[in-house]
Amino acid sequence: ALGSGFPLSAMLTTEDIASVMGVGTHGTTYGGNPLACAVGNAAFDLINTQAVLEGVSERHRWIVDELQAINQTYAVFS
Repeated sequence: ALGSGFPLSAMLTTEDIASVMGVGTHGTTYGGNPLACAVGNAAFDLINTQAVLEGVSERHRWIVDELQAINQTYAVFS
């Protein structure tokens, strides 16, 4: 979904985990492909808009509220 059909992936991590990942410990055969980088940059430009980020926040609140309601009924989350 990130590349809208173009093979593209991304990874998020914490600073603690990233600090132990030296050069060559995490990579791919096709990493750094110029077209993939351009697609990723364009996708980020679209994702990083106020409208999209507001939608993410709204969906996040809805999902959390629904999960809390489920938990009140079934106590499935600790």
